[in-house]
Amino acid sequence: YATADGKDDPTNIRLITYSEVLLNQAEVKYQLNKDGEALDLINEIRNRVGLPDTTTTDVKSLLIHEYKIEKAAEGKWMVEVMRWARTKDQRTGEATFVNPVSIKTGFVPGKHEYLPIPQYEIDYMTQGNLQQNPGW
Repeated sequence: YATADGKDDPTNIRLITYSEVLLNQAEVKYQLNKDGEALDLINEIRNRVGLPDTTTTDVKSLLIHEYKIEKAAEGKWMVEVMRWARTKDQRTGEATFVNPVSIKTGFVPGKHEYLPIPQYEIDYMTQGNLQQNPGW
């Protein structure tokens, strides 16, 4: 990306964080029924910010909680919710901060469970054999 004066910015843009790598690895371990290894990875993330090891044994709920914390300000949370097919549980909500704020998700049932497939991919990449996701 260019800076305001049009010059290239040598600063690398962070596309994925180390904690996200660890969370992804923990999720894979969980899906392979290696809960202990998944918990070790989650605890590594927690320890990096001074939090103690978790005592829970509900790895899936812990993974979802940790993803929510790590990705809260990155605009990636809804993608994770969709990936886990949890949209019907997460479709609306409010968040309260020091100064009360209501956050509306804009979720439309029957549409936002999936992302749209780019029209180019439907038309050219699959010669029209691919159907657009519902609602798009």
